[in-house]
Amino acid sequence: IKKYIVQPRTIILATIPANVDIATVDVLQRAEEIDQAGARTIGVITKPDLVDRGAESEVLAVLTGQRKRLLHGYYMVKNRSQYQLNENVSLAEARDMEMNFFEQSFYKDHLPRLGINALSKALTKVLVQTIRNSLPAMMQEIETKLNECRKELKQIGPSAPKDLKGMRRELRTIVRNFILHLGQIASTASPKHVPSDACVWNITLESRRRFLEKMKGSHPGFDGEKDTFIGNYEGKELKGLKLIAPRSIVDLHSDETVIEGKEGRELEVEIVGYERYIRDEVKELMREKRGREMSVFLKPEVFVSLVESYTEDWKGNAIEFQKRVSKAFLAAAHHAIDESCPENNTLRKSLKQFMESWVNKRDKQAARNLREILRKEQHPQTENPAFVAEYQRIREAKVKESFEAEIPALDELKTREDLLAHFMKAYHKTHDIEGHSVQEMLNMLKAYWMIADPRYVDNISMEVDSCYTQPDVVKSLEDEIFDDYGENEEKLKFVFTEDEFEVHKRESLLEKKNLLKKACATLNKSLGVYGHDYDSDGSEADMLDGWSRC
Repeated sequence: IKKYIVQPRTIILATIPANVDIATVDVLQRAEEIDQAGARTIGVITKPDLVDRGAESEVLAVLTGQRKRLLHGYYMVKNRSQYQLNENVSLAEARDMEMNFFEQSFYKDHLPRLGINALSKALTKVLVQTIRNSLPAMMQEIETKLNECRKELKQIGPSAPKDLKGMRRELRTIVRNFILHLGQIASTASPKHVPSDACVWNITLESRRRFLEKMKGSHPGFDGEKDTFIGNYEGKELKGLKLIAPRSIVDLHSDETVIEGKEGRELEVEIVGYERYIRDEVKELMREKRGREMSVFLKPEVFVSLVESYTEDWKGNAIEFQKRVSKAFLAAAHHAIDESCPENNTLRKSLKQFMESWVNKRDKQAARNLREILRKEQHPQTENPAFVAEYQRIREAKVKESFEAEIPALDELKTREDLLAHFMKAYHKTHDIEGHSVQEMLNMLKAYWMIADPRYVDNISMEVDSCYTQPDVVKSLEDEIFDDYGENEEKLKFVFTEDEFEVHKRESLLEKKNLLKKACATLNKSLGVYGHDYDSDGSEADMLDGWSRC
């Protein structure tokens, strides 16, 4: 019973047999717990004909509210007995017999609260007030359901066209909306209502920054910062050592401060060998490639070979960048399709398959073009004046570094010959025939990297953009999709074939929508009726008629 009486629009008829002690009846207590103000509770006393003689005064005390008060009071009714039911006594006859009973009863002085008619009028007044109080919430509830119904209908979409002309027209509309959504997502930094994994422009910018950072870290370490050495420390051989102050020239059997292991422990060790020493790599390749020319000449083949070898690591960074943009573009396409096509629509599923195939083709095209860009970078050339300027700056910095290491403070130099001797010592340290050639090659590589590294990032970024996100690429999709679907009658009919469940669901929602609209109209029309007070002249029937129509 509780699940019914807790509802705020339910009128509680607290029925109490007259021949039972009110103290033993819990219905009033249960009603009071739910309806504390008593606004929708009416007490109904039944079976007055079964009251023992002499106990009538106790029943009267209940009827008049002396025992347990209720806001709307108590009413007494006498229903048909089993004998009367067996004799088929009509309701009208039963009402007459009921009033004859009360007019001759102990309770005759309280006729306004006696009989079914009195209870009906009281119940109607309470019902009117309940309706009046519930009306705003009812209107809001119906409007909410109506909006939900409209939303579901929008998701399902209108019924599919039946003829080819209508199908092509609907296809063009859907595809244009899809292209519009996709174009906004692909070219806008913060598109609204778009999942984070489908914000192509944001992901592209972030991926490019990450690509650039990885490229900066991919250089081979022209100043020795990526060299690793083998050292002798207290009679133990240690590997994987890195100089605490990296430099390109490191003498074997010299004492150096190094960093050991991941913990970064600093040690003073004797360098006895190396695992990776870029200066030695360059020197060995120059010896290998040397022909009949004199050792002072630098061979272009060596430079090209070194660039080709060191730029091979660029490939993985470019592929990672391309894949991130490709994945974001496909997610954006799926989101744009969801925004443009009705839910559970065959065309929606088919368009997603089309885009997956389209992106797959673009991935293959991008992979080919990325390989070609890398191939071109592995055949180095540049007319950029910044290369020469950077090369000269690096050379001067190396010479200055060498001189600062060999020339003491001025107050320690006694003669001009002392200065000249230190100068020549520094010069020869960096300008021995083979060592000078190696250093010049490293200088050129480092200078070229300053040009080629960002150029490669730019070229890859522009190529990826031209494969996926350029506005003209997105716009060309419209014609590609329409050509694929619009010219194929069988395919067109297939994608516009509706599932029977969807058809039934749309019809049910349309019926529900119409009923809810009628309910809203009826309630609005009846507002004037609800705004009046009702008495016993029968005008309650007008109100109840409006209520029943809702």
